Amino acid sequence: MGLGKLRYYALAISSIAGTIIGVGMFGLPYVALRSGFFLMLLYLVVFGVIVGIGHLLYLEVTLRTRQNHRLTGYTGYYLGPRWKTVTFVQGIISLWGTLLIYTIVAAKFFFLIFPQLGGAIFETQVGILFFLLCAWIIWKGDKTIGNQELLFTIPMVVLIVVIFGKSLALFGASRELFFSASPDNWIAPYGITLFALYGFSIIPVIEHVLAPAKKKALTLHYPFIVLFGTLLPALLYILFTWGVLAASGTHTTQDALSGLTIPLGHGIVAIGALLGIFAIYTSFIAVGNELQQTFYQDYRFKKIGSIIGALGVPFILYLANIRNFIAIADFVGALMGGYIGIVVILLFWKAKQKGDMAPPFSLTLSKPLGFLMMAIFAFASLYAIATTLSPLFLSAVWN
Repeated sequence: MGLGKLRYYALAISSIAGTIIGVGMFGLPYVALRSGFFLMLLYLVVFGVIVGIGHLLYLEVTLRTRQNHRLTGYTGYYLGPRWKTVTFVQGIISLWGTLLIYTIVAAKFFFLIFPQLGGAIFETQVGILFFLLCAWIIWKGDKTIGNQELLFTIPMVVLIVVIFGKSLALFGASRELFFSASPDNWIAPYGITLFALYGFSIIPVIEHVLAPAKKKALTLHYPFIVLFGTLLPALLYILFTWGVLAASGTHTTQDALSGLTIPLGHGIVAIGALLGIFAIYTSFIAVGNELQQTFYQDYRFKKIGSIIGALGVPFILYLANIRNFIAIADFVGALMGGYIGIVVILLFWKAKQKGDMAPPFSLTLSKPLGFLMMAIFAFASLYAIATTLSPLFLSAVWN
């Protein structure tokens, strides 16, 4: 493989992996503690493959369509206005939940860097300041900061490897945790795993990332790029979950990092928290700007109205003390994961019939297998949502 091809492979794979790796990673060890490590391992492997295939189906949809859209646009184009409206509402709720998660975790991470400043009231104030800072950046119209997410991917990968390496010597004390399981929590990893693995937002961009290679007549293996870009984060999540559980044991916390202070030292935890805050900050700006532009451009809100529409709900929920990170991520992952999984399969079948371009690759998904996958998504998502709504609103304090 020539250097030219290798460059495009690296660029596309890192774009997908960099989009996927994010705040959801920090919730996986705590859920693994509740459900059992090997059940979490099974979820990450199985959903890593399923989500990778979903990404690939969606990429074929984009490559079969001459017009450029995002998920809502493709849904309207192929499935009609009703599906488009439902997709828009689902997307708004999911992104509101995502912004709330970013605020919760950013405030938590701040006090991992400066533990002497701890306190529930002060934590709330830090979360409010973080939120208002991001809102001001979005108001000013800085649309470039979100593109810097990729800058934090490499140091985040290094952090995962360091935590895993340092935890090897501590595995003996936590060995029993890895072989324990809780059948009552079999569904617990569902929502958080999907939340941590989904990268559908980057898929329509991959065509443009690889456009120069197409102009140079370079032949690239799209399925390898998408599957590797999805499975690489899944592998890193496994290492991270293993490392945190081995080091923290039964003291594993919802944010993963705070439980590592004693076994690994404040330095590693502070560096991880700092990287996490920067990554959350850039992600918040990207998501918040996308939401604000949706209200401003697509629904013709005035600028102040579009800011309120994009940021008002998560801000109110944060002030209302809805801060159970795991429960919110479970809900968002289950809502977003199940619905998008179903819609992408339907889009794929429609694009096969109505697409107006010939893609560089073509997949096959039989109707029986597709309907079985949709039934699994629907059942698991509804069950997970039902089991997470209660703790989301009844348990308003991060344990």
